[in-house]
Amino acid sequence: MAQMQRIAAVLGPTNTGKTHYAIERMLAHKSGIIGLPLRLLAREVYDRIVAIRGPSVVALVTGEERIVPDRTKYWVCTVEAMPEGLGVDFLAIDEVQLCGDPERGHIFTDRLLHARGLHETLFLGAETMRPAIADLVPKAQFMRRDRMSKLLYSGEKKLNRMIARSAIVSFSVDQVYGIAELLRRQRGGAAVVMGALSPRTRNKQVEMYQNGDVEFLVATDAIGMGLNLDVRHVAFSATKKFDGRKMRSLFPNELAQIAGRAGRYMNDGTFGTTGEARPFDPEVAQAICDSRFQPLQKLYWRNSSLRFGTVAGLIRSLEEQTDNDWLTRVRESDDLIALKTLSQDAEAAARASDGPSVRLLWDVCRIPDFRSISTTEHASLLGQIFAFMHEKGEIPSDWIARQLKRIDRPSGDIDTLSKRLAFVRTWTYVAQRKGWLNDEKHWRGETRAVEDRLSDALHDALTQRFVDRRTSVLMRRLKQKERLVAEISKDGEVTVEGQFVGRLEGFRFQQDSSATPDEAKTLRAASLQALAPEFHLRADRFYNAPDTEIDFTDQGGLMWGTHAVGKLVKGAEALKPQVEVFVDDEAGADIAERVSRRLQHFIDRKIATLFEPLLNIQRDESLEGLARGFGFQLTEGLGLLDRAQVAEDVKSLDQDARGTLRKHGVRFGQYTIFMPLLLKPAPTRLRLILWSLANDLSEFPSAPPPGLVTIANDTGAVDGYFLKSGYKPAGERAIRVDMVERLADMLRNQNSRGGFEANPDMLSITGMTLEQFANLMEGLGYKADKGERPKVKAEPVAETPAETSPEAEAAPVAPVAEDPAQDAPVKAADAAPADNAEPEVEVYYTFTWGGRRAVQSDRRANSGKPRPKGPRKSKDRDNGKAKTFKAAPPKKEKKIDPDNPFAAALMGLKDK
Repeated sequence: MAQMQRIAAVLGPTNTGKTHYAIERMLAHKSGIIGLPLRLLAREVYDRIVAIRGPSVVALVTGEERIVPDRTKYWVCTVEAMPEGLGVDFLAIDEVQLCGDPERGHIFTDRLLHARGLHETLFLGAETMRPAIADLVPKAQFMRRDRMSKLLYSGEKKLNRMIARSAIVSFSVDQVYGIAELLRRQRGGAAVVMGALSPRTRNKQVEMYQNGDVEFLVATDAIGMGLNLDVRHVAFSATKKFDGRKMRSLFPNELAQIAGRAGRYMNDGTFGTTGEARPFDPEVAQAICDSRFQPLQKLYWRNSSLRFGTVAGLIRSLEEQTDNDWLTRVRESDDLIALKTLSQDAEAAARASDGPSVRLLWDVCRIPDFRSISTTEHASLLGQIFAFMHEKGEIPSDWIARQLKRIDRPSGDIDTLSKRLAFVRTWTYVAQRKGWLNDEKHWRGETRAVEDRLSDALHDALTQRFVDRRTSVLMRRLKQKERLVAEISKDGEVTVEGQFVGRLEGFRFQQDSSATPDEAKTLRAASLQALAPEFHLRADRFYNAPDTEIDFTDQGGLMWGTHAVGKLVKGAEALKPQVEVFVDDEAGADIAERVSRRLQHFIDRKIATLFEPLLNIQRDESLEGLARGFGFQLTEGLGLLDRAQVAEDVKSLDQDARGTLRKHGVRFGQYTIFMPLLLKPAPTRLRLILWSLANDLSEFPSAPPPGLVTIANDTGAVDGYFLKSGYKPAGERAIRVDMVERLADMLRNQNSRGGFEANPDMLSITGMTLEQFANLMEGLGYKADKGERPKVKAEPVAETPAETSPEAEAAPVAPVAEDPAQDAPVKAADAAPADNAEPEVEVYYTFTWGGRRAVQSDRRANSGKPRPKGPRKSKDRDNGKAKTFKAAPPKKEKKIDPDNPFAAALMGLKDK
């Protein structure tokens, strides 16, 4: 008989397998019930038993959840929700040391004193309960279970140095959120576990941690009650908590209950402090490691033999004292406070006039204040529910439907969703009360559905705020040492294991800039590991790519398609630049060397192609002496030399040397020595880059747009820019060197001393108006004298269009006459209108060589200093007509010798 009524206390520290032992013992009986301290733990144990025996024989009963199959044999409950009078063979109470808890202790004490199984009863808890159980339950047998692994104190650690698989414990929601946010920024994120979470939210958060999606767990002391987690280290960020009345330090046995979560099964664990928590005293730390604590001296108790005759009598019975030395009356609890508050309400007091109504009032007052609102507000809600129940026998369906509708909104931030979940827990609790609602099954399902929706939304919100999915996934894969798979989109976006990490531009990985510095380390490590094969594949493609896929920028950058892969740097000679590659160090030296070799081949071939005429001069062994030296100067000048600067060297060249150089395409112009083939856009663009490198310019000037005969003479341009661009500054414009030489050829046939006017060919090759041409001529050293005269209506002559500038087509062209003095009267007559109207006037310019002044003007243009704008007007005018001068006296006409046999023929020719 004694064996059938066995009572045992299984005591010991955490990680001793007490709960597992109780489950085994219960399943050894035909029926049983186990009371657990938390709804979360009850759900965990329920799932374990269902996995063994199936859902048809296992019930789950908590304040907010009730799953009771018809053939129930095993009951898993929270201690508060344990049904009485079931008459089961086995009964167990877990964490029985909570008899010493100021808020809930009286419930555990009541179970210790009165709850029994028909055949076996187990009390599971800490060794601190041994003296109390021995005195209060004399028949109890004691079983000591030792910890399966060691628990060691590791001192203080900073959060950013916390080892993986750590749980950080705090005792306020704000602290939990703050730590989780910090872990997200520094370590990829954390799961969050609090007693206020619904089982569904908590399970998803724990699953995320257990699966390795995150390496850290931030929790309240809820993890100290039997939750089996893979935790290596427990860190206390605080050692004080609010116990419902005041802030107090945790007792050593309470710290041990939480610290004991570290090191499950045979794996050792550690504990310590972090953040603002001070390190533990050595004595406290050692006591936790050895599980040596002072036994409990008092257990909280409340009278369970209640009298329901009147409200006042019920209150007196709840406040009764005890004379047992082990027991002390619990402080005023929330349900008693609510009862006293409603007893002062006239309507509620009037309704509670007999035993059944007083019992109903007490049942309503036991609805927990899940919302943590004020006592008055909570009592007001309870009073309304009591009125419905007393008057109608149930809570109206439309009323509870409105309450659920108000909170059935799975949107908002974490605080909003948490409040809604707390509200729905009230209605979930109400729906579990038998007889309180019409169609209980429907409302239990409705409340559960709303809770599930809010739970999922809260889990998503917690994950979104406290978990960097990208970092956590990559950290897990790195930890598992699995090969990471990178995918690169057409626009260069890099994803590793489906997570966006940045862009691959050429051979450089540009990491996502939104990552924090701590996240960046993980992202870069994971990304470069995954990109290692891509670097090799890309290097192979690049090395075998044709030159048409590679190009250089105006600033000396080297591009492969749209990606920068290197840049040009100064070499030993202007025509031998070197390359500097843009390759991540992590890609490897072999990748960088291949990219460098390919780029060097590209630029060498590009120079060889575009500057072939110039390089041929270097290779021509027939050039000797002064000609070879001059060819060297031309090579240093990249195919362009200012003649004024090499005038003496040019004079020293004999005709044979000049002829040899001309065969190579060198043109000796009046102003510039150049190679026409090197004036094309492609050589010009590259020449400016090579010249900028050789002169160590920080910013390279761009080549002028191709096809322009003249460009603006920018006085702020770098010295030498116009020459290397293939232009000569003259006035407000700079003219292309080949065009200025063509103009010089035309000017040689003009009377520059006596004066001449511009002809259409001159304007045509420059593409200028007459005003612009005058300014250009002044820049070349000529004097431009402006005049006005009646316009001559000449026969229309087809004009040659300007090469590039549309202004030249519309430019007025001055009439050209071989002898203006003789033609002037005719032109005046032609120009005179028949009606004696005022004649139309035209502007013309007379150009004469400016001598020394012109040289100074040219020097001013080359120096970049601004010159006076506009042509100068001539004071030497003769009726508006240009004077004609001859450089030598007229030749005397030689008389024909009459004795010459051809005299007759010569006289005939003269007459003609």
